[in-house]
Amino acid sequence: RMAVVASANETAAGKGGFGAVFGSKNLKAITVRGTGTVQPADVDAVLRLRHKMGKPLYYTNPVKIAQAFEGPGMNFPVEEGVKEIRTCCSHGCNQHCPRLFLDVKSATQKSGRTNQVSKCVGPFAIEWVNDCSWVPAQTFATEQNNNPACLMMSGAVVPPDLTDPAVPELFDVHPGDTYNLWEPDYDRGMVINELCSQYGLNKWDIIVWLMPWLAMGKKEGVLDDLDLGMEIDPSSEEFMKHLLEMIVYRKGYYGNLFAEGMARAIRELGKEKYGDTIYQGRFSKRLNGQRLDIPISFEAAWGYSAHWNGRGYQGSIDITAWLPILLELMSSSRDPQPNTHHHDTIEYMREARKDLYHGLAVPKSAIMNEIKAELKEAVTSCDWQLPDVYWPSAEAELFEAATGVKMSEEEMITAAERLKNLFRAILIRNYGRTREMEVNEVLPLHSYPDADGNVLDQKGFDVLVNNYYKLRGWDIKTGWPTRETYEKLGLKDVADELEAIGKLPD
Repeated sequence: RMAVVASANETAAGKGGFGAVFGSKNLKAITVRGTGTVQPADVDAVLRLRHKMGKPLYYTNPVKIAQAFEGPGMNFPVEEGVKEIRTCCSHGCNQHCPRLFLDVKSATQKSGRTNQVSKCVGPFAIEWVNDCSWVPAQTFATEQNNNPACLMMSGAVVPPDLTDPAVPELFDVHPGDTYNLWEPDYDRGMVINELCSQYGLNKWDIIVWLMPWLAMGKKEGVLDDLDLGMEIDPSSEEFMKHLLEMIVYRKGYYGNLFAEGMARAIRELGKEKYGDTIYQGRFSKRLNGQRLDIPISFEAAWGYSAHWNGRGYQGSIDITAWLPILLELMSSSRDPQPNTHHHDTIEYMREARKDLYHGLAVPKSAIMNEIKAELKEAVTSCDWQLPDVYWPSAEAELFEAATGVKMSEEEMITAAERLKNLFRAILIRNYGRTREMEVNEVLPLHSYPDADGNVLDQKGFDVLVNNYYKLRGWDIKTGWPTRETYEKLGLKDVADELEAIGKLPD
């Protein structure tokens, strides 16, 4: 259930069990050698736009040698030193966001050494004392400081423009909560990352859900009656090697259980005890060390773990960021942030603060990012570099340069709306999606405090959902798109089918 199809540089083709459809662990991909060439319609335009996107370009790529490992909320000495370069996710990218660590410990190579790419999740197998910190500039931009968030995560970001009057807001550091899950161990972390890559396991399930669940559950005494064949200790390289082998080859009851994914495993064990027990070791740096409740399971919704949700992993963002992300999660069927990494302007952040729940800033921001996410999937563009909130026509320009098909920004938006509403119709027809279902799905995790002590205002959230549905053209009672919405998008046949089965609003 947690299998993925991944490349050597940690670029995955799917989460949540997508890789499992290939069946045998020996079959990772099917490739077909073609003939001829594939050439963009306008090569000059492609090259010009490549220089416009993600500017300034990351030109040089020297090997960097350090005596300490620095990561999100991490800085500790490594005896043999750290060697790394920056690499990119795909050929031709003008950025180098992922970190490629050289000559690290291997559990699979005869030499005992390998190279290992790490993005946002990977470092947390090395250490998890604190959650990663956040600055608004990772999510919100000004024209003077408008960098891809990926460069901030990798540490390759260009120096900020300090003449920007918004600098104090953009770079207000929100330190991550203290969890004290495991101490730093460079070798252990690299081995766990390597095994996830070699086995084809989703690191989101392993590193930021299974491992913290084991650590928190053990500290709370919840796991005392689980016999995994070794003492439960996610900080132990040997234990994690043992556990991952159990899962991959479905060895024994617990290997088979955890191979079903964390959401199913916790429900099989008993969610009240094994999912909802409160971890007593979360402390907010934003609130001077105040202890905050959090369940031992970081499940956010739809069987996926927390991801920029204001609590759990990457939980240090503030409410102006996690509220629109909550709407995106609510209307999805999975973790939406792998293709909807939320972006907006600093003006949005200021406007949202005026009235988080009753104003239109938050739902408009969510819808804009959902539209851009549909375009990323449709035209296959980079999630980390787009959307560029100061270049809204980027997708249309890139699409025309590549294909020769001219589409305006407005036509692109309409196409994205059609995609969103067609998928919505599938969720309604096949899975009975309703407002009640999706609201109840996201409430549990967000009823716990964020790093600033804020919990979701459920009455305010009802108003927020109303406004989101109205802007979407969906019925506020059921959450279903109206006939008018379907028909204006050329989906009359969809509306007719849904009406015939009683799934169209009155």
